[in-house]
Amino acid sequence: MEKVLETLKSLYKGQDVVKRHLIYSLLFILPAIAGSIKSYIDKDMPTTLKMVLLIGALIFFVLSIIPWFTIYGITIKFINNRYCGIKENIPEVNKESLVLGLKAFPLVLVWCIYSIILFIALVAIAAIPSVIIGIKILWLGILLGVLLITALVIAMILFTPFFSFIIIEYAKDFKYLTRLFNPLTIIEYIKKSFKPSIIVALKYLLAGIIAAFGTGFIYLIFVLLLLVVMGVMAFILPENANIEYHPVYITVFVLIMTICGVIESYINSIVGLSYTADLIDVYKENLEEKE
Repeated sequence: MEKVLETLKSLYKGQDVVKRHLIYSLLFILPAIAGSIKSYIDKDMPTTLKMVLLIGALIFFVLSIIPWFTIYGITIKFINNRYCGIKENIPEVNKESLVLGLKAFPLVLVWCIYSIILFIALVAIAAIPSVIIGIKILWLGILLGVLLITALVIAMILFTPFFSFIIIEYAKDFKYLTRLFNPLTIIEYIKKSFKPSIIVALKYLLAGIIAAFGTGFIYLIFVLLLLVVMGVMAFILPENANIEYHPVYITVFVLIMTICGVIESYINSIVGLSYTADLIDVYKENLEEKE
């Protein structure tokens, strides 16, 4: 884990560190607002309020498209920087970030489709024994199904580095190659770099779990704050007032959940960048020299 910590520390070294990270974290605000509004909507709320919130969530979701492309463009530029020997900090948020994110979109879209197809196929294969057993012994079939799906999810997490190598190979010089769209390229990556890639994946799986506990604790603090707000409103407002759907409560809820969402997204993104940085080293040592 020492290498993981060193890589994470390197993200906070260099020029304008605070400024770059602050601006980078602000990119998550619009997506977080959209998610916060969507999470508040439930089927039992008044129809008018539900429509207003749905429209608001849709507006913020559309506005989030540019930040998301910019975030991905920063990842592409980050990979290029690390590949070229720039070992500190994260890239600046600028117009180039957005352009790089847009240019990489076709490649990302194709591999998202491949990943979905693979996941559906594996789930279908994993479900066959569960269905057969479940017909005769229901509880055993359900248990086996849960175990198989859990194993499948873990396997997909462990195989993420091989999908990441596609983006690394593209981002090192920003060139589209036919092999980058070939799903069999993944097999080549697995053959040449299986062990070191899995070791990195396991380390960052642990780092991700630690980060999840940290963000969970942050959510707990803000949920307690939200309960305090609800208690104060219950004391101030009339007894027949519906606090849950009161404009003030909704605003506070969205604000608090947005802050939590930004913090969570930023932490996960930083862990992801560190993960990618270590995978670049694996790529250089095990793949590039044999191409």
